[in-house]
Amino acid sequence: MTPQTVFNRVPREEMNDRHRGSWDRSNELHGDTTFVEVLCNAPDA
Repeated sequence: MTPQTVFNRVPREEMNDRHRGSWDRSNELHGDTTFVEVLCNAPDA
């Protein structure tokens, strides 16, 4: 189950390589990729 969020989630396929790596590590560590998916709405921030 993934947490509910009011922010849009960016699919892994639309992320750049750097963020895909973060997504992969987050998924391996605890199975929750919400933070990375939401972060990618503003990747330069």
